[in-house]
Amino acid sequence: MKKIVMAVALVMMLALAVSAQEAAKEKPDAKTHAAKMGAAGDVSKTLQDMETKMAEDMKANNWTAVGEMLDNKFVAVDESGVTDKAGWLKMMGGMKMSEAAVSDMKVEPFGDTAIVTGKFKGKATDAAGKETNVDVNWMDTWKKVGGKWKVIASSGANAKAM
Repeated sequence: MKKIVMAVALVMMLALAVSAQEAAKEKPDAKTHAAKMGAAGDVSKTLQDMETKMAEDMKANNWTAVGEMLDNKFVAVDESGVTDKAGWLKMMGGMKMSEAAVSDMKVEPFGDTAIVTGKFKGKATDAAGKETNVDVNWMDTWKKVGGKWKVIASSGANAKAM
């Protein structure tokens, strides 16, 4: 009987030790947690700055600079359908932007990928000279490619007045 009690006690002690080790793995120390949170904050600021820069480049009609932020496999989705990088740049490059601004951005990082959502407002004139007000809710998916953040996918929908 003593051997059984001792064996049960030993098994329980081992189970507690393993449980404590697993709990320690799940809870990073304060320094590790702060580093991870700082990294997420850095990604958020970096991508918000890049989105702002992209809007500035659009306003300046600098489609070459905008294109450099897009991955070669970039795809865009909107009310008119799906297009690739070349098609999107051709469509956008056919317009002259006089206003362009992003706001209400939120960033959700996932390692070397992040989703950025926000609002875009601007004014554009098409090749026929027709001016259009642009008011879009958008979502860009960014991925770190070769050490640089690139937009790999974008979607947008016309915002409706509430």
